[in-house]
Amino acid sequence: MVWDYLIKPELMEQWLMKNDFQPVVGLGLAENFDMSRPAVSKHIKILHTAGFISIRDIGRERYCTLKSAGFRELQNWISYYDSFWASKLKKLETLLNNKLPN
Repeated sequence: MVWDYLIKPELMEQWLMKNDFQPVVGLGLAENFDMSRPAVSKHIKILHTAGFISIRDIGRERYCTLKSAGFRELQNWISYYDSFWASKLKKLETLLNNKLPN
C-alpha cells in the first residue's frame, strides 16, 4: 500500500520545502530530525523502493533526489480513491434523501 512508504511524513516535508528536488546527501538529513542515522537510512531505502527517490553513490556519500514520477503515481492513487468515495457518498445521500420524509 502507498501509505507504507510514508513512514515519516515530516522527513518528506522537510525535503520538499528545502531542496526543491535537488540532490542531498542521504544521512545528512538526520541532522534536521529527531531520528537516528539508521532510522533515516531505513526510511531512505523505503522511499527508494517505493519510487519516490533515486540514489546515486559518489565516493562514500549517497546522493538522494526526489523523483516526480513517484509523486504522480501517489496523486493518481489519491485521485482514484477520492472519486471512488465521492461517488459512494453521493449515492448514500441520494438514498437517504429518498427514504426520509419531506
